[in-house]
This record gives sequence, structure tokens and C-alpha cells, in this order.
Amino acid sequence: GVSMPHVVPRAEDLRRAADILKAGSKVAILVGAGALGATDEVLAVAEKLSAGVAKALLGKAVLPDDLPFVTGAIGLLGTKPSWKLMSECDTLLMVGSSFPYSEFLPEEGQARGVQIDIDGKMLGIRYPMEVNLHGDSKETLQALLPLLSRKEDRSWREEIEDEVGDIVRRGQHVANIGSTG
Repeated sequence: GVSMPHVVPRAEDLRRAADILKAGSKVAILVGAGALGATDEVLAVAEKLSAGVAKALLGKAVLPDDLPFVTGAIGLLGTKPSWKLMSECDTLLMVGSSFPYSEFLPEEGQARGVQIDIDGKMLGIRYPMEVNLHGDSKETLQALLPLLSRKEDRSWREEIEDEVGDIVRRGQHVANIGSTG
């Protein structure tokens, strides 16, 4: 059999990433297929950073859609809360995603960026990231978590939860918005 290598970024890169994420007041997380084994870690980081979480199509199964800070899909079939999350964030954390439609990401220069991906060739190709972390999503987030502190200002997260709640109150669900069947 084949065993997967243990791939975690250097400690200095993790510290730089943590500094950027802690400095942000409006953090957005975008998860893709590479985050599928890191559900608990994504939840813990989102909680510490008071972040909203959008999902690329291949990352749909990373988090349940019924969490109040999960905005659902991003892109052509994306939700209004995901659009707000990306258009108003000041910090972007991409985890295991090379989401190809940059027009649905923050405007260049709007947000500081950190990206985690096991495939080093995919780092920084969709958005100008300040720190690219070459590593396994689960292990990298586990290494990053102790370097993060819980944000006391929860107003951004509350805004995102209100956006998601608006959809739910209209009888819709973020999992179904944009769905074709």
C-alpha cells in the first residue's frame, strides 16, 4: 500500500498566516474538496476568527448547510450570502480549493489572503495571496489553530448569519439556492 506523506508548512509561514488572519476584522473562508477531511478544523478556525464560510462546488460536503455562518455555494450558482461574504471581507482564507472564477472572489487589493493546499502548484493562482501554506488541510489547520486567538468582535459573523437567516426566513435554504434539481 501507499501511505500519504505528512505535509505541514514551516512554522514561520504558519505564524505569518496567523498574524494576517488575526488582523482581519471581516474574515471569509472558502473551502474546497481539499478540506473534506478537515471539517472539525474548519469549524474551529471559523469559530475563532468569527468568520463566514462559503463552499466551492467540490467542497459542498465539508460543512453542513444548516450552520448559521455557512453561506452555501459560491459562483454562478452561488448564494447572496456568499456574494456578500466575498464582496465585503477584508481577509480571505482558502482551504483546499483552487476555485477558478476569480470574479466571485474579493476584488484584488480588497482582502489579505492566505491559502492552504496540498498541491503547491495551485497556490496563489486565483487570488494574490500574502501567505501560501503548502500542506495537508487538516494538519495545517491543526498547526494554525493554537496560533489564533478568538475574536471578541462578533459583528461580522452576526452580519453573515443575518444574511443566511434572511434566506431561511423566506423559506429557502442555502443548500438549495441555485440548485437545478
